Amino acid sequence: MKALDGVRIIDFTQRHAGSAATMLLADFGAEVIKVERPGHLDPVRKWAPMQNGHSVYFAYLNRGKEGICLDYTTQAGRQVILDLVKTADVVCENLPVGELEHWGLGYESLKAVKPDLIYASLSAFGHTGPRKDKKADDLTIQAIGGMMDRTGFADGPATPVGCRVSNHISAAYLAAGINLALIHKQKTGQGQMLDLSELDCLFAMMETGPWVYNITGKVLPRTGNSYPSISPYDTLKAKDGFLSVGISTDNQWQKFCAALGMTELAQNELYMTNESRGDHYETGLKDELEAFTTQRGKFEMEATLREAKLPCAAVYTVPDAMASEHIAVREMLVEVDDAGAGRVTIPGTTAKLMKTPGSAQKGAPLAGQDTRAVLEGIGYADGKIDSLESDGVICEA
Repeated sequence: MKALDGVRIIDFTQRHAGSAATMLLADFGAEVIKVERPGHLDPVRKWAPMQNGHSVYFAYLNRGKEGICLDYTTQAGRQVILDLVKTADVVCENLPVGELEHWGLGYESLKAVKPDLIYASLSAFGHTGPRKDKKADDLTIQAIGGMMDRTGFADGPATPVGCRVSNHISAAYLAAGINLALIHKQKTGQGQMLDLSELDCLFAMMETGPWVYNITGKVLPRTGNSYPSISPYDTLKAKDGFLSVGISTDNQWQKFCAALGMTELAQNELYMTNESRGDHYETGLKDELEAFTTQRGKFEMEATLREAKLPCAAVYTVPDAMASEHIAVREMLVEVDDAGAGRVTIPGTTAKLMKTPGSAQKGAPLAGQDTRAVLEGIGYADGKIDSLESDGVICEA
């Protein structure tokens, strides 16, 4: 048994953010029916890396889903969607604001045929505000949300976080919002619309930046790998890469020096307090630390510092992280059989529910792979399905 067994989601999402949200729900048992239009398939189907001519990126974001190919811009296709929605708990979409409304498939239209429907909409800027009709990608959201200005070094350009952070954090919020709406529906029998903005989700991650400005009027500078009130809090060069160091107290400083055999640094009066270490970090301490760390391997130092119970670690490359024992034990790399890409290795399920665990059991559907089966499931006869196919309203893999 899985936590969302019995929940049916009609999924109009494309690209990363929306698809990642419905992927999370599919992992926990929701029946997710991905809807794509003929000639307007999810662009992720062509995103690298490719295997056997199919996108592994798509296989990851759409694992565990069923797929139908349907032209909902036609009257016949719209009717199929309405019939599907009558059987569903949730409609989820991240199309441009107003697109489904244009085709008569917005919240009010769908609520008319399914009064307790949960309609979850994710967009770059939400359904209100002056930017609501504007398009954006992850890079744009990081720029507008203030995240990019907080990332990088003080003497360098603003840079984005090295992954699609606004996409993925908004996917998590979207999945959480849908679950909250499902709980409300269970308690009251009422559906509702969920309006989620990627910009809102990213802005909520900004931590101290907005608070400091609101209280003091000061804009925090970019600090690279350091932190203004903690020292050393940085990434130091190692013999074979980098070591991440987070020393926040004077006691930790003494333990850190002892663990790496830096006796002279431990006894240096300039470095006895966190404040004085910060004052002298860029003008001497960092160079003195790297004189030690560049002589040793990053994993050797990680093991030593872990034994000393200090919050320090080697900087793992992607292959390092993938090969780590902890990732393996946590089952954060799993293999699934994908209909297009074949056997693929993708990230596992993050939330570890003890009684109703989630899992990635199959890959993504081919375009239209489940069209006939889904329509048969809502009572469409073979003849009607054949007629829809001959008219170009639906397509099958």
